[in-house]
Amino acid sequence: MLKNLDDTDKMLQKNNYKLEFSQALILTKNIQTQISEQIQKHKDKFQEYLDEGYFDSIPFNIKNINVNISLQNIYKENLNKLKDSKSNTIRDFLEANDIFEYEILKDIYKDKEKEFRIKTTKKDKKKESKDNDNNFQIESTKQLDDIMSAFIDRTYSNKIDKIKDNLGFHELSNYRLNINISLQGFFFKSYYILDKEGKVKNFEISFK
Repeated sequence: MLKNLDDTDKMLQKNNYKLEFSQALILTKNIQTQISEQIQKHKDKFQEYLDEGYFDSIPFNIKNINVNISLQNIYKENLNKLKDSKSNTIRDFLEANDIFEYEILKDIYKDKEKEFRIKTTKKDKKKESKDNDNNFQIESTKQLDDIMSAFIDRTYSNKIDKIKDNLGFHELSNYRLNINISLQGFFFKSYYILDKEGKVKNFEISFK
């Protein structure tokens, strides 16, 4: 009998966990939908709202559920602009953040570009090496991380870590929506990357 009671208690705990997860997931999705609708509805003035701090932190409570949401601008500079000899975008961005080893980063990009191109050519033998010379672009987070790590090793400084999130392989300007939910000892954290139209470009959810 005690064994059955113990099994029942474990089952109830498991069901409760699933219920809490479902509640948090539904609430998170509803919040994201509402924010996306507001971005779409007020997109001409939405930047003003952000600048005035309306979305820095919005805490509220629904019965036994504590919620905090925030919304911020995010942007990424396209590291592939290092290939463009006429562009000073990356140099200016680095120097604005007290990083002056632009030429080192450019050399690393060239070295890594050759390395990545060789790997790409081996994976897809149908592609001509000449095509890769002309068209190759850094296009994965792994490639980006390799360049950042090499830069830190060459410069003996990790200053670039503070702007790492603002360097990518596509130039973009989006919003990041953070949603934190706490209910009965459970914590549900998520973020959504929303474009300027409020559409979801990426998201990540964790629950513990």
